[in-house]
Amino acid sequence: MHYYTFQKSSKGASLKRASLEEHIKYCLRAAILTREGERALAPHLGSQLQSMLFRPMSNALQTELRNRISQSIGQSEPRVDTLSIDFSNGATDRCTLQIAVKYRIKETQKIDQLKMTVNP
Repeated sequence: MHYYTFQKSSKGASLKRASLEEHIKYCLRAAILTREGERALAPHLGSQLQSMLFRPMSNALQTELRNRISQSIGQSEPRVDTLSIDFSNGATDRCTLQIAVKYRIKETQKIDQLKMTVNP
């Protein structure tokens, strides 16, 4: 099977051929960053992460974020099993949220991790 991702550059966007692992990371990132209701044909998808970034970080908020992200991944990316979702604030910017999602690719049983930084 062939996988593709969009790649942005100064010349615009283009399709790039991707490995299974790259494609899964691309899809996980999209699932996490998509706002609920944003996709017209799949309005139930999304994590509502952006709307939660302005709230003070607490254990309760981390639990809610973890649940919403896990649910979003479960609905949109059936090729993985989520193993853990961890959060930390940026080292220099307290408004920045760093997310690490550890997951297992079902097809290969390979364990991988997506690390991303989200700004409000």
